[in-house]
Amino acid sequence: MKTIHKYPKRFIGYQNNSRKGPTVVIFGGIHGNEKAGVLALESICKYIDDNEIQLQGNFYAIKGNLKALAHSERFIDLDLNRLWTSKIVEDIVYSTNDEFSESSELIELRDVLKQILKRHSGPFYFLDIHTTSAHSVPFITISDSLNNRRFASKFKIPTVLGIEILDISGTDVFTYFHLVLDKILKYHANFVLQRSDIPILQIAALEQY
Repeated sequence: MKTIHKYPKRFIGYQNNSRKGPTVVIFGGIHGNEKAGVLALESICKYIDDNEIQLQGNFYAIKGNLKALAHSERFIDLDLNRLWTSKIVEDIVYSTNDEFSESSELIELRDVLKQILKRHSGPFYFLDIHTTSAHSVPFITISDSLNNRRFASKFKIPTVLGIEILDISGTDVFTYFHLVLDKILKYHANFVLQRSDIPILQIAALEQY
């Protein structure tokens, strides 16, 4: 699979086949010590390449926190998975002080997602692969909505509901984009997305490799 965009090291692989049609975006390594998602995406991309599979739609496999992955650390300065509130994003985007490692990671990821959303018309499907050190079967967490439930039902693993009522200091990347990406793009693009219908899943599995 080729890479695209001005951040080629962030792309594990992709197929950019058409403007219309389903677009699947999968992230691995938002936490740098959770490498199973990256390894899984590398395996998927290799399988697609080796078998010359042409997907019916678009597919992007993207690395999360590059510096943290390189150091096998959960994060360098700040938890990248807890920075995605509109206030924090705006503070980072408009700040001239690049004090934290995760600031550049967030800006690049935001830019990548904006370009994908501009390139295609949807429907879009987002997945974020994490791992857990606890003994557990693989499971999915979603912000509870009908479209998320429909998407999650395609995976034959348990789904955990109710994360949207948790009081946490920050918001994970996909909940953030589900809720406020349209507002952010008002300031940074020539169009406004109304994407409350985008299914967003986080998948977690026991870290074993």
